[in-house]
Amino acid sequence: MSDRHLDEETLWNALETEPSREVQLHLDACAECRQDLEAAREALGWAHDAAVPEPSPLFWESFRRKVSRRIEQRERWATVGRVVGLTALAASLMLAVRVGGPAPAPAPAEARLPAWSALPAVEEDASLDVLRAAFAGGEADLPQGVADLTAAVIELDEERGALLAAAVEREFHTAGEGDL
Repeated sequence: MSDRHLDEETLWNALETEPSREVQLHLDACAECRQDLEAAREALGWAHDAAVPEPSPLFWESFRRKVSRRIEQRERWATVGRVVGLTALAASLMLAVRVGGPAPAPAPAEARLPAWSALPAVEEDASLDVLRAAFAGGEADLPQGVADLTAAVIELDEERGALLAAAVEREFHTAGEGDL
């Protein structure tokens, strides 16, 4: 070992613990390695004796606020994660129940009405003449005032349109039947 110098790792080991016999023989023979070891001991002594100033109270207050803010952010994200997870779980359970649940029973035949049951008989339906004339494009055949009525209905505001719809529903609504 006397032909070459000690590497840094060997010097640090010699600084921290008792050097091996071989390393000690090299240090006794090599002035440069001995000088490096003494310089390291001196630097380590300075670092050990150096006074480290206490940070100001402002530093500790700022540090405390930053740590608190980070903890709150993590808690918020954890809460968001739990909410999203529970929502996904609830949605999947609802889907599983809906998909896997029994099919609704069909309504009994006597409760079902034929599609034409809510309509008046053709002989009694005066609106068919209006519809035939409207689709034929002949306004002259329309009953008097129908063309003006159509324009008036189109120009109604929302409130008056709702009042008209309610009046029409009352007029054509009979007891026991559903809405129009």
